[in-house]
Amino acid sequence: MLAKYIRNAQSMTATDLRTLSNRAVNIAKDRSTENFAEKWGVCHFLCVAEDVTSDHQSRWLQYQVPLLQSLLAPVLPENSFNQIVFLALQRHLAATGHPAACTTVGKNGELVDFGVTLDTSGPFSMNCPMIGDYFRDMNTRRNHLPVSHPYEKKTAAQAQHLKAQEGNQFVGKLRKAYADLVTLMP
Repeated sequence: MLAKYIRNAQSMTATDLRTLSNRAVNIAKDRSTENFAEKWGVCHFLCVAEDVTSDHQSRWLQYQVPLLQSLLAPVLPENSFNQIVFLALQRHLAATGHPAACTTVGKNGELVDFGVTLDTSGPFSMNCPMIGDYFRDMNTRRNHLPVSHPYEKKTAAQAQHLKAQEGNQFVGKLRKAYADLVTLMP
């Protein structure tokens, strides 16, 4: 219910977003299997909060059971879905000793930036170049959308909205990338 009011700047939810997000993260971190509905609600809230604030709150979904992840897929910010699928794939690749496995968690337990894991010289991109290229293109473009960063970091140029033709090109690329990705899974 709270997620419904986040986008309204006058709502109490929007004014106290940081406190609510911290509480939601604590519930999402809880490893107990009780209160599935509560976890579903807070994870939904975190996904919507990410879309509003550009803080990477949906990363907590990777620690949730697959059923909950699938229920939240419709509210994931556009690039988060790719990252969650990528992280699940990485867990599988690491478990099977596949050469495309790469580091996804840093020394202090923090999640490595998605763009870093997709580096062209990294193990994933070297062993799965098409998937790496398409995911990297999508991630780079997402970083240049006004909702992510209003201005480009290096050039200070104003970010541009995604055009329909550009979106269609990404859909085609991601369709190919996901077809290849499925072949890597059991």
